[in-house]
Amino acid sequence: MEYLSVIEDYCKQIHKIDSDANKFRYPMSKKMQPYFSSDKRFDFIEIGVFFEALNNGLADIDSQLKCLREEKAEIEYYINHL
Repeated sequence: MEYLSVIEDYCKQIHKIDSDANKFRYPMSKKMQPYFSSDKRFDFIEIGVFFEALNNGLADIDSQLKCLREEKAEIEYYINHL
């Protein structure tokens, strides 16, 4: 359960910074206002590590859910064909 709370924390951090999913894609808003001041610096390596960790965590959850679905399908098959 702690694993899921770490994933949730990562998602909340992203939402806090970029709730409409534009700031990581575009340098300014639709009204041509920069999202960040020009004196703000970013550590893109750390941001990349952050997103890679989040992606790996979500991929792991997806993989585990896929295995559970397959096991459930096998169990249901055997129950229905006995």
